[in-house]
Amino acid sequence: MLLKRLFHLTDIPDGIVTVVIVVTDTAGKTTTVQKVVHKDTMAPEVTVLLPEAETTINGENRIVFDVNDAGKLAKAEYVTAEGNRYPMESTPLMTTMVGTKEQPIQEDMIFEFTDVAGNGKRKNTRDFI
Repeated sequence: MLLKRLFHLTDIPDGIVTVVIVVTDTAGKTTTVQKVVHKDTMAPEVTVLLPEAETTINGENRIVFDVNDAGKLAKAEYVTAEGNRYPMESTPLMTTMVGTKEQPIQEDMIFEFTDVAGNGKRKNTRDFI
């Protein structure tokens, strides 16, 4: 026999959640299973460290991001106005070069950061262009 139950975690705050399932059969035998899951419904927090706000940039420039997430970051990408995506290497302080042929400086360039739970944050760079 297969018993399926759906448990909603809506009212449970984000973080580590321990689920304990206890099943007792008609003979009184009990089986207990414990699972630990990580609930993550929040997008990564992204701060541009360099260049500073209101800075005018041209030519090749390094952009530095501080990315914080309760879980694990799955990917970070530079997205051009045409929709081309260029992955960024995941490091404690994420950096990428713009003003290159592949990653030109554009008014509407966007950086996207997505965690393993699928929560995403888009960072527009108009602060410093």
